[in-house]
Amino acid sequence: MRRYVHWLKIYGAVSSRDEYRQYMEIDKYLKAYPEAVATIWRYKYGCLVNRVVKLICNESYNDLSLCESCMSHSLRRLAHKPQDIEKEKPFYIPDYILKESKAN
Repeated sequence: MRRYVHWLKIYGAVSSRDEYRQYMEIDKYLKAYPEAVATIWRYKYGCLVNRVVKLICNESYNDLSLCESCMSHSLRRLAHKPQDIEKEKPFYIPDYILKESKAN
């Protein structure tokens, strides 16, 4: 089966609730599609609170069942890999996001 690569941008400079929804949307997708793999990257310059997620899955651009264009959060699909990112890590939800969600 063909594997597709999608680049997603998590906006960290928004409300903590919106940032939580962005992370949870990706987490929900990974649980629904266990064959999918995601890694998280950080920007070298500019807005250091934003993150980029590389999602490798079996769904094409048009078939991707990820709600990245939902109005309920700011998660967006990028056209290509950004040039100014570094430090790839397995996808995770940061502790401050988890703590914030439990507080609300």
